[in-house]
Amino acid sequence: NFAKTIYDNMPALRTAQITGRGGEVEINENGTKTMKTGGTKTLYSWRDGGIVSTTEGAKTTADNLKNPLGGFDEYSKLLNELIKKKSSTSSKHYDVLRGLKEDLQNAKALEPGILKTKIFEKMANDLDEHLQGRETKYQKQFDRLSVMTRKCAKNTLAYHLENRFNKGELDIDVSVDMLKDIAGLSLGDQLTHIESAKSEFERLLSQDEINLAKNAARKAWAKVCVRKASEIVSDIAESQRALSAWRQATVINRFEVSPGPRDTHYVVVQLENDPAIVKSSADITGKHSKNSTLIQMDKKGGYQIVHGPKLYEIKADNIKILFDGHGSNSLKTIGRRTANDIVDHVVALRGVLPAQSSIDTVSIKGCNPGVDFSKDVAMELKARNIETKVSSKLGLSKTESDGRNTVNDRYHLDEGKVVWGYKDGELTQFDPYTDDNYHLVVSVGEDGSLQLNRSIEGLEGELKIRVMASDFDTTVAALKELENQLPDDTSMAEINIKMGDGSADWSTTHGAFGYLGLVSDLSASFNANVLAYSPSGLNRGSYAYHYVDGTAKVDGLVGANGMSYSFVFNGTPPSDYVRFVYNKDRRSTVLYNFVKRPNIDKIILARIDSDSYSKRELLGQFKCAINLMDGAAFEIEIVTKNDKISVDDYKAMVSFLSRELHVRVEAYNTYTQTKPWLSINPGDSQVTEDLGARHLGETQPYNDKKLQSWENLTQEQTNKLTTESQKTKPDLANHDHQILFQTESDDNVKDSTLKLAFKHPTKTTIVQMDKDGAYRVVYGTQLKDITGKV
Repeated sequence: NFAKTIYDNMPALRTAQITGRGGEVEINENGTKTMKTGGTKTLYSWRDGGIVSTTEGAKTTADNLKNPLGGFDEYSKLLNELIKKKSSTSSKHYDVLRGLKEDLQNAKALEPGILKTKIFEKMANDLDEHLQGRETKYQKQFDRLSVMTRKCAKNTLAYHLENRFNKGELDIDVSVDMLKDIAGLSLGDQLTHIESAKSEFERLLSQDEINLAKNAARKAWAKVCVRKASEIVSDIAESQRALSAWRQATVINRFEVSPGPRDTHYVVVQLENDPAIVKSSADITGKHSKNSTLIQMDKKGGYQIVHGPKLYEIKADNIKILFDGHGSNSLKTIGRRTANDIVDHVVALRGVLPAQSSIDTVSIKGCNPGVDFSKDVAMELKARNIETKVSSKLGLSKTESDGRNTVNDRYHLDEGKVVWGYKDGELTQFDPYTDDNYHLVVSVGEDGSLQLNRSIEGLEGELKIRVMASDFDTTVAALKELENQLPDDTSMAEINIKMGDGSADWSTTHGAFGYLGLVSDLSASFNANVLAYSPSGLNRGSYAYHYVDGTAKVDGLVGANGMSYSFVFNGTPPSDYVRFVYNKDRRSTVLYNFVKRPNIDKIILARIDSDSYSKRELLGQFKCAINLMDGAAFEIEIVTKNDKISVDDYKAMVSFLSRELHVRVEAYNTYTQTKPWLSINPGDSQVTEDLGARHLGETQPYNDKKLQSWENLTQEQTNKLTTESQKTKPDLANHDHQILFQTESDDNVKDSTLKLAFKHPTKTTIVQMDKDGAYRVVYGTQLKDITGKV
């Protein structure tokens, strides 16, 4: 509400960002903040004529860089010595040593890259496992070999180049090998690899022996390696700085969804630093938060990891890569990338994914990038030896907070999605939604018998089930029968129900409340997340869900006027409190929120969110809300925070609604006000008006003190600020100066404002301001003298 008031009434501030914390915050002595409850931080900004918001997460610290020593040749020499000493096939060390030698030869023959590193990591693990619990008279040599193996795994690039030098391959461009080594890695890992190699070359240059005349070629080679590494490090650091400025939304495990029958890991690639994409990428990741990695990727393919394991640490055999960005049908792009750009990204990521894994699907999550976009990606990937399915949307795509995706405000319809891939070597268009994503498909025979698409033998753990709906009672009976047949320790964790026609279309036969009630009953009965959706009928493309630990929702039901309605239920339905937002310019969908609140009986709350209104449209939306309450409403409340509508228009609005709906209507300026500034009862001849109650802030004794009676900073507090300003302090992250407004005379507020100043005392101005706007500077640079970003 604060952000909207600022952006609506002060256009000059639309370039500014507004942040707020959810929960109880405590200011520590050093000026840092501790969230005692909650902990989210939301950032609001103005974009394309409206407000967008995102929740930020904490930035991670960079990995410490190591400078490993040793090389392939030194390792090979020690390994051969041990093989000679343990040459007998009867030796308990024979097999592992021979295996290490074979792996070493394979690693040395490979081009730089993660695969080379993986081989050395395998060698180190094999050796450590072999030596565990064993004692040998060559223990020191084996321990040294183990240490060297680990170091080789951390610095394969340097040792690869040294191996080239030893072979006399001095005419190569070492930067080519360096770039090959880091391709597909995150920018942080790239920096680690190159810095590590650079340190090794610098170590070589520091040795006396390399300065001898006979080693002139080696010295020149090492200098080239250092120079090339420095250039690459500089480029990586520049990319890192740019990416570090991207917004990050915290991935919330709001409604964890079963990943289905295949062991799948989801790699979500955020392509743009756009608030809407930041949020949607986090929501997509949250759908399978335990099995997902979220990365933010720039146009060059450089990326940073926001959530989940590094790509080469993924354990799953099947990988699904999801690209999220704004699609353009006219430009044929997604996130400003062409189909060939997406292919380049996939090829680079494939290079660092575990060798045993395969890319099962590439999914383009943004709006329609062109009807042939996914087809072009699939063909080019095939040409580059990656055969996989590629999907894209064919309309306006939107990601809900639960991570589910709708196209043109419709869910799970075939015409909203296209999938291309190869079958028997031929380019083929596949069905958009198949049964392959489910452990079982359940249906009911004409005789009422349970029908399954496969045997339940071998199923275990939490299952994802698709159900072909019949009438509600028959469907429940079939699921109960299946539950009784499932093996021990096996349960239905997610039940997706595909509606049919007639009695099998619960959305049409039961209405919004009844529909959600049935879905909620199923969720409670089977302790499962339940989703129902309609691919046909009046409510085609609508859906309803109820999660075990989450909010319930019905979306996409069509009213008699052709308008689409959404319903979010916060608390256990049915609730007696309905809230919606009216916007004359956005008439395609109305979202109703049902909220449990004590001591409120059947009240409808509407916020007027546009500069004008249509009486008939507004009346229709109120009537819909009343119908949701079984045709009765005790009172209507209107939030009139939008001051573009005149007082007379608001008076006409409440009078009209009271007369038409035969209920009391009250108008409040904010959600938090307790006293209406307009009110009218059915039958009243005029509206009761209290303009004093329309003041933006509530008048309370504790914050209504005039500024002249506030206490200024004490001498002790001023001295403390002076002392803190002489200490080394962190810089402000994104600004040159900060202004702290103390908005109440309360001692606790004054104290916490002071503590906030301790963090950046030389870059802070403290202003005391009362509710009427009177203010004074009590510490720091005067406002007129402040420069830079504030």
